[in-house]
Amino acid sequence: MTDKLDNSCEVCSTESSTETLETEWCLFDSADELDELSDGWHLFDTVDDAPSEGIEAENKNSSTSGKGRPAVMADANYYNKALWKIVQLEGGVLLESVVSGRYLFDSTPGIASEGAHVADKRCQDGGWGHEGIKPAVMADVNYHNKALWKIVQHEACVLIESVETGRYLFDSAPDGHVGDIRCQDGGWIHENIKPALMADANYYNRALWKIVEHEGGILIESVITGRYLFDSAPDDHVGDKRGQDGGWINEEVSEFNKMIAKLLEQNSGFLIESVVSGRYLFDSAHGVAADGVHVGEKRGQEGGWVHNNVKPALMSDANYNNKALWKIVKNESDCFVIESVETGRCLFDSAPDGHVGDKRCQDGGWIHKNIKPALMADANYYNRALWKIVERGEGVLIESAVTGRYLFDSAPDDHVGEIRGQECGWVHKNVKPAVMADANYYNKALWKIVMQ
Repeated sequence: MTDKLDNSCEVCSTESSTETLETEWCLFDSADELDELSDGWHLFDTVDDAPSEGIEAENKNSSTSGKGRPAVMADANYYNKALWKIVQLEGGVLLESVVSGRYLFDSTPGIASEGAHVADKRCQDGGWGHEGIKPAVMADVNYHNKALWKIVQHEACVLIESVETGRYLFDSAPDGHVGDIRCQDGGWIHENIKPALMADANYYNRALWKIVEHEGGILIESVITGRYLFDSAPDDHVGDKRGQDGGWINEEVSEFNKMIAKLLEQNSGFLIESVVSGRYLFDSAHGVAADGVHVGEKRGQEGGWVHNNVKPALMSDANYNNKALWKIVKNESDCFVIESVETGRCLFDSAPDGHVGDKRCQDGGWIHKNIKPALMADANYYNRALWKIVERGEGVLIESAVTGRYLFDSAPDDHVGEIRGQECGWVHKNVKPAVMADANYYNKALWKIVMQ
C-alpha cells in the first residue's frame, strides 16, 4: 500500500496561507504563528508552584514513595540532593544519592541479554524526542543490574553509560548555561526542571558531564547547561529498608491514569474539547450509526486514506448528532486508537513521513507545507491511527505514535463558552479541521477529556 495524500487533503502551502480543503475549508488567516519548544515531560503535579519554602514543601509535590521518581536537572545543590557517591561494583559503578541512598537507575525496557543494548545502533532514535526515551529514575536497589554504570572518558569530560542498555545519561534541560546564576529556580519544582533521560547517543553534547568533588560527595554537572544531576525522591534514606519498594515502577494510581482507565471502559463515548477554543473534535464522515454507516465488519475495505469517504476531523462548537463522541481502544504497543462512536472510523494522522523527534517547532507554526489534517479513516493503515495521550498541565496532548506530531485545534481562538451550538452545525465559516502540528503552539494542542 502506497497511499499518499492528494491535493484534496492539502491543508496549506508555501505559496498561500488560505489554501482550501476540498474547496470548503478555509483554514488560516496568517502565517505568523510561532512558539518555543514544548516537550512532553511533566514531572510533578504542580509545576507552576512558586519556589518552595523548604524541603517539606518540595516533597509534598513528589510521590509519597520514591518509586518512579526521576533524577532531574536542577540549577543548584538544594538540600544536598545533588550530592552523589560512586560505589565500585563488579562490572560497573553505582551512583548513590547521599541524601536518600537511592541509586540512579536506567528505566529503559529490557537488559543486554534481551537485546536491549544499543550496541552498534547508536543514533537510530534520531534524538531524545522518541518513544524509546525514558527517564533515569531513583531506585532503592540495583534491580537487574539496571543501576550499573560505566564512566567513559570523553576528551576533558565523561559519558555516563548504562551497562545493560548502553544508553547515555542525558540532560534534557532548556538551553542556556546557568553560569553564575545558580539557585534562581528556587528549588526543583519549576518549569525549567526536566528529567535526566536515557538517550542512545550524545546528541548536541548533552550526554557530556563533569564530575566535581564536593564536601560529602560529588556533583555531576552537565557540560552544556551547568545543571546538576539531582535526586527528586523523598529524602528519607533507604538505609536497611533497601529493596522494600520491590521495583522501580511507581504503583500509585494517578488521577491521569484513573482517567485513562475510565476512558477504556466508556462505551457510550466522551468529548475531546480544545482547551483554547472550547470546540469539540468532530467526525465529519457521512452519516450516523443508525444510517448504517458504521464501518463495523467492513473495516479496512477502503484500502487506505485516499478515498472519497475519508473526511477531516473538524473543530465544531457542539456535539451535533453525537458526532463529537469518541472512544479509545488500547493497542498492544500501549498506544490508543481513537474511534468515532457513530461511524467507527479512526482518528488518523496524514502528516508526511518522519518523526519530528528533536526538531519540534521547526515548522514555525501551523501554516506550513507539512501541516496536514487529522482524517477519519476506516482502519489503522501503517499505524497512523495510533496515538499517545500525554498528560500536560491542565489538559492532555494527543500525539501521533508514528510522526510525533500533535493533534491541533486550528479554529479561531475565541472560546465558544456560553454560545455553544449557535453555529447550528459543522458547515460554518468558523469550523476548521484539526491538524497535525509539530509543536504545541499557543496551547492549541491542549485538550480536555469530558466524560458523558
